[in-house]
Amino acid sequence: MNDWNNTSGLNYNEEGSGWSLMNSGSGPAILKWFSVAVDGKFQSDWDAFRAALGLPDGVRYRFAVPYTNLVIPPTSDQSKARIFWILPGPEADSLRELNQRVGMQVCYCSHYSECWLAGRDPRGPIKNSCESPPTPAFRPPSM
Repeated sequence: MNDWNNTSGLNYNEEGSGWSLMNSGSGPAILKWFSVAVDGKFQSDWDAFRAALGLPDGVRYRFAVPYTNLVIPPTSDQSKARIFWILPGPEADSLRELNQRVGMQVCYCSHYSECWLAGRDPRGPIKNSCESPPTPAFRPPSM
């Protein structure tokens, strides 16, 4: 695997808007860590992320929490790779303006222990650059 798409790029369509993590390489990716920041401050979960962006408490969203050692197969279907998705409405529309405040990073490795750090770096994933995950560690939101 040598390419990780949409690690911090906003997706939007008639189904709403949000972010996806996709493996567009030729083999599986093994996730080592995942982080989300708003205005440069790391967030602990999707609820904290939503609040930091100023989205209302009642906003309806779907989420997935990428976790350590998750094996992610190659896919080109963004709808299967959604990690934070707001259903259609004014909040989904507002994400277009809020996107510049968001930063996401992912450290992933191949089965050959080659690792990359991906995020908003215009050069793309950077090989052998995964360091310790940011603090706080990203976790599922409280239920």
